Amino acid sequence: MNRFLAYLSICATSVLAQNVNVSLSGSASLNGTSSFSINGTAVVSGIGTATLAGGGPFDLSIITGDVSGPISGNLAMIFPDGAVLYGTFAIPKGILIPSVGQATTATGVVNILGGLGRLDGARGTILNVTGSGTATGATSSTFMVQGNGTLVTGQKILPQFVFGGGWYTALYFANPTSAAVSFPLSVTGDNGSPLTVPGIGGTSTTVNIPAGGSVRLEAPNSGELSQGYATTTPPAGVTGFAVFRQSVPGSPDQEAVVPLASIGSGTYTLTFDDTNFTTAAAIVNTASSPATVTVTAKSTAGATLGTGTVTLAAKSKQAVALSTIPGLSGVTGNTGTVTFTVPSGSIAVLGLRFNGTAFTSIPASDR
Repeated sequence: MNRFLAYLSICATSVLAQNVNVSLSGSASLNGTSSFSINGTAVVSGIGTATLAGGGPFDLSIITGDVSGPISGNLAMIFPDGAVLYGTFAIPKGILIPSVGQATTATGVVNILGGLGRLDGARGTILNVTGSGTATGATSSTFMVQGNGTLVTGQKILPQFVFGGGWYTALYFANPTSAAVSFPLSVTGDNGSPLTVPGIGGTSTTVNIPAGGSVRLEAPNSGELSQGYATTTPPAGVTGFAVFRQSVPGSPDQEAVVPLASIGSGTYTLTFDDTNFTTAAAIVNTASSPATVTVTAKSTAGATLGTGTVTLAAKSKQAVALSTIPGLSGVTGNTGTVTFTVPSGSIAVLGLRFNGTAFTSIPASDR
């Protein structure tokens, strides 16, 4: 276990740009004479179907003159799993203002300014938005708008990066696309400061992969133990994973593969088995402010085995055996699930199960 407590989680943030089609449909209504609201359904290709909500200020003067001129407001697309896209829109008046009540061929724009949950950090622009609207009453209408654009989504975490002191980590990336790609990768220590990695020649590097090619980045087992996390932004289509290796004198080397997983959620759950094994977790605070993580363990029957907390500074990480967290000694000898939650911000969690010198990773699911 001492070797695990020296273990690092590497947080590789993967930002994927993709072409999307966005369709918004629903109803608009005036709220007195100062604002309007919209609600309905949003369909984002490759992302899913969401509940649409939003609105903006209203001025009676905008019902006169050019119906093609834009009316602006804010919107949110709320997906069934709790993920959210939010932003602004500027859509022709004739679509949303009931008093105009006529279709228009003028175009508008939707800007995605951010996201929550699995869409944390999303951004993009939907250009040339067109649509139509029909008045359903003196203060209400129905509408349909649609447009194509680019959305940057898919923040990911690839847990585990450590080198020296008996540990080795390799990052593998593949580029199956028909064009060469370049993207940055940087490494941060557990305390939030840049971490120098001899294998990449500093605290950051540019990853270059030819069309159809792949690359391996290594952090060798050399010198004292160093740990932290790495962030990266590979383009759409590029895939990646990590391999970490533990070397103990007199025993065969042990390796584990860790795939990319979601990042940006405030809640993660993993399954543990501490009957004949020891389960540990690396917890990363991916937010820019301190966080207190509540950790709750439950048995296979759903009974609470214990609750504890782990306090993390901004952008920091801790690796800890579950049973050593104050309040969680009840996991020893049991199997079940453990949930990690923060009231705001986001975290990333990876589990490891140990049996002597053998170990394997345990992915954590977010919600």
